[in-house]
Amino acid sequence: MSYLNTLMSRHNSVNRTSDDKLLGMVGHFPDVKASGRTWVHQTGAHVICRLVENSSGGTLAKGVAVTYEAGELLKKVDSETGAAGVVDGFVDPFIPDANVPDGEHFLMIIGGRCTAALAAAETFAVGDLVKSDASGLMTACATKTTAGYCGVVLVATTTNSDPVEILVDLQESVNQGNQF
Repeated sequence: MSYLNTLMSRHNSVNRTSDDKLLGMVGHFPDVKASGRTWVHQTGAHVICRLVENSSGGTLAKGVAVTYEAGELLKKVDSETGAAGVVDGFVDPFIPDANVPDGEHFLMIIGGRCTAALAAAETFAVGDLVKSDASGLMTACATKTTAGYCGVVLVATTTNSDPVEILVDLQESVNQGNQF
């Protein structure tokens, strides 16, 4: 367990600290899912998060893919990932509010399980690959070498409006190999 884990939990992560010295810290959190008012463990694995700041000038929605600000690697994100862009992480879907306001600190998922937002009405099967589309949203892709590839579907979607559960795989990101 890291200092970051004692400072905040995933379900209460927006602006729990304004200390810029903590930006870039990594924490390992249990893979849990809300079930009513309790948290249920999904797997024995961990979700790996990095504390970052939203410096985009706007809000960032839960589950969207984001990209680091130039010159602020591992500390600040300045945009949602564009179509086929390099995904550096995902806005934690557990944040309590609908969006992360500009200038706020939040946990960005860089490894493990994540509920990602979809670009369009699509259904996915277990094992399908996803990539970034416009505005940090996910769409299907053919291979892991496709530009923007960032994960593998863990749970099949049953309707076209479901967010998709993925295993984050940031091959193109500076976070790749820098998660532990």
